[in-house]
Amino acid sequence: MQRRFCERLRTLHLKAFAVNETMTNKPFPITDNEIKELASAQALQEAWGAQDVEDMERWLRDVYVVKFDFMNESPGYAGDLFLIQPGCLSDEIPVTRIIRGHDGKLKLLE
Repeated sequence: MQRRFCERLRTLHLKAFAVNETMTNKPFPITDNEIKELASAQALQEAWGAQDVEDMERWLRDVYVVKFDFMNESPGYAGDLFLIQPGCLSDEIPVTRIIRGHDGKLKLLE
């Protein structure tokens, strides 16, 4: 277990300091499986007032949702970054950011 953690940490470290040519800073379209995974995230449902998973899934299909293969310079996150933007631009409705935690589960950034 510790060995896998060290290998993952090394991979993250190498990704974080990779040269810009290897960084993909273009958004990727969301797959149906990713929509379902996002819709099942309880924190996202609560943040947007969805009644259930199906309600959240319908909502996600009607707004702007993209994914980045993100590499943060510090504190060293590398992985999925999902951005969710409703169809209106407003200071009162910010972009929702979601990443994967070290356990692989989705985590809402506040």
